[in-house]
Amino acid sequence: MLEFNLRRIPTLNEYINAERIHRIKASRMKRDATTHCQLAVERQYSGEPLPEVPHRVIFRYFTKDMRTDLDNISSMVHKAVFDGMQKAMVDDVPFLKRDGLKYIAAHTDEFVGVDKENPRVEVEWEIL
Repeated sequence: MLEFNLRRIPTLNEYINAERIHRIKASRMKRDATTHCQLAVERQYSGEPLPEVPHRVIFRYFTKDMRTDLDNISSMVHKAVFDGMQKAMVDDVPFLKRDGLKYIAAHTDEFVGVDKENPRVEVEWEIL
């Protein structure tokens, strides 16, 4: 299981608003979220890169409050986490080779609860 800090990943609405202000601001926002996820994978994971078979990825959300829609949070989390997993290196090999249907065949989003002190998303995967 991997854990990512939700304070470091913008919501879809935050990203859209940044895009409306200036495309560079939105680009920087996405890059920072992807880098956060990449470093989290490299810091937390020890083992082999994911095998090249279809996986199901489970996202479990602990939000800081109940005011944001799950789809607003999950849209950017999926993008940042999957891109970060592809950029993360495990023994000089990408943790996740690609995020297409050949490798990620399904994903599930679960709202677990509110954690004001540590809003986060926990990510697990299983081979299908």
